Amino acid sequence: MLDRVSGGHVYMILDNGITLIDAGMGHSEKRILEEIKKSGYGPADIRQIIVTHAHPDHIGGLKALRDISGARVMASAVDADAVEGTKPVPIPKSSFAMAFLLRLIRPFLRHVPCPVDVRLRDKDVIPVLGGLVVVELPGHTPGNIGLYCPSKNVLFSGDTLRMKGDEFIEPLNYQGNETQSLASIKKMGSLDYEVMLSGHDQPILTGAAKKVAGFAEKLSH
Repeated sequence: MLDRVSGGHVYMILDNGITLIDAGMGHSEKRILEEIKKSGYGPADIRQIIVTHAHPDHIGGLKALRDISGARVMASAVDADAVEGTKPVPIPKSSFAMAFLLRLIRPFLRHVPCPVDVRLRDKDVIPVLGGLVVVELPGHTPGNIGLYCPSKNVLFSGDTLRMKGDEFIEPLNYQGNETQSLASIKKMGSLDYEVMLSGHDQPILTGAAKKVAGFAEKLSH
């Protein structure tokens, strides 16, 4: 995870060049490139940028990074139009008060539209770390995805789940879309991984899949 990037976490994978997962808030490209330089690499080493979902705190620096590096941009086929700016960025379904607040601040969270080079679908495999498997997890956005790495026992979960301290909390979209969200959480819990790297929270380093499955069970009752 790259340090001090505004917005959602940005992860850097080193394997035949650099793969970035997400791109932070607008203007985050400066901090991201600084952190990459500290690791002994440069913009030309960025091969691809994978977007977990089309929210401004995850795609704000995307267009600038693509322009600087020439990297391929990869996003779910469902959220790709929002990334490219041809459809509105989806707002999570939530309580009336939260939805109203999100609509008020939406003009301040705009991103620069960015072309998507590869539109990802469920079970696509990206040839990094022995294979990053795309896992469609609709709910937080219609095209929200996770990235599952069986060889490393890791799941990059985006914003599918959020935490308060050591406990999971209901995702922003849960109210009004329970069936879809719960199905995605159950899907996460059915995979075999120890480590979960989320879009905002601290990593879960042991027993992550079991914890997710337990939370899904709790939500089912």
